[in-house]
Amino acid sequence: MALDALLTDRSVTQAAKRLSIGQPAMSAAWAGFRRLFDDRCWSAQGSGLVPTPLAESLVEPVPEVPASV
Repeated sequence: MALDALLTDRSVTQAAKRLSIGQPAMSAAWAGFRRLFDDRCWSAQGSGLVPTPLAESLVEPVPEVPASV
């Protein structure tokens, strides 16, 4: 799941590699999460991402979400 990969890896590039998709596809997923949650979800810091409080609150619940959602 893209959200789980972004929350775990905190890198668009690494999350894309983990899911075997291209970086543009992962960036598009990130944009979708921003729209869905009406939150920027992450901010760039150095070569990684820092989650917003909302994204951080999703770290635990996300792995429990069924893959069909």
